Amino acid sequence: MSEKHSANITPIILSGGQGTRLWPLSRAMMPKQFIPLIFGESLFEQTMSRILSSNMYSEPIILCSENHQTIVEGLIDKHQWLVQKIIAEPCNRNTSAALAMAALYKLSVARVDEDPILVMMPSDHYIPDANQFHESITKAVTLAEEGLIVAFGIPPYKPHTGFGYIEKGEVYGQGFRVKKFHEKPSEDTAKSYLDSGLFYWNSGILVTKASVYLNELKTYSPDIYNTSVAAFNEAKGSHDLLTFNQNSFEMIPSVAIDYAVMEKTCKAVFVPASFRWDDLGSWDSLWGICEKDGDSNTKHGDVISINTQNSMLWTSGPLLCTVGVENLIAVVEDDVVFIGARDHAEDIKILIDVLKSKNRAELNNRPKTLK
Repeated sequence: MSEKHSANITPIILSGGQGTRLWPLSRAMMPKQFIPLIFGESLFEQTMSRILSSNMYSEPIILCSENHQTIVEGLIDKHQWLVQKIIAEPCNRNTSAALAMAALYKLSVARVDEDPILVMMPSDHYIPDANQFHESITKAVTLAEEGLIVAFGIPPYKPHTGFGYIEKGEVYGQGFRVKKFHEKPSEDTAKSYLDSGLFYWNSGILVTKASVYLNELKTYSPDIYNTSVAAFNEAKGSHDLLTFNQNSFEMIPSVAIDYAVMEKTCKAVFVPASFRWDDLGSWDSLWGICEKDGDSNTKHGDVISINTQNSMLWTSGPLLCTVGVENLIAVVEDDVVFIGARDHAEDIKILIDVLKSKNRAELNNRPKTLK
């Protein structure tokens, strides 16, 4: 790219998830962030385009599974993206370790007087307005420069049981103190959160100085900090790739960053997001943003629907036909047919646990190239 990028704000792109709630389209070896779900591009590609459209960031660092490294490298070559580093994890150790590795790497190559600001973002979010996103990041950077760890709260427009929530505390700068983080609620609790006006969806996007995050991790989760440092010290690096010894990496406890740091630190604040945001984590959420026909059906592939309303109808090959149904999820792959109710979309995680217990190969691989 011709424009000069800021050396001090580094996007950390997390792309290690398996996207199980969009099974059977999303599978372990080809998860949802790499699949063209909307507008002919994958969410990973949209995330990279959003970051590289602005000169306020340095080139991004991408964290991915070793299983997906070839996919990531192929997309980088295809688009000729400028990337600072690929950090390839031999196994998933969750977001607290992922950000630790990015922070350790960034500080290892920074000048002594530098303390880079990291913008950690999952690669499977739908954020259509890049300019509003950058404006919100700018607000968060101001707070991060004060030594705070900044989350983004999404103003909820409906009760949602699939997201964690942030409870609003007192005003702080252009944001608010975090009073408390809350787990995914029941339907009744989610309704009470919406009615109160004090709760925001937790986007999973964080902005912080590298040293601040590592210090808080060391203070509140020293086991994660120490094992992360040990694994990083054994890592092998080339020009654009960092890989790890699997045994030392497996020693890191697998804990989400909310549990490891954000629920414990006194440095947690959040900025209400001004940008539209959707976590396309379920078939129902994907239905919510996709183009629909006159009966509010979303269709992909060879679909014929009669007297069918409010349904997600997706086929990657065989003809899919429906008659006289509503609020349905119907997904047809060459080796799997999945049928469910839209209002039970989150319950697919129960099915995934059953499939895991039976060691079903359909969780991991597709029978042929995605159409």
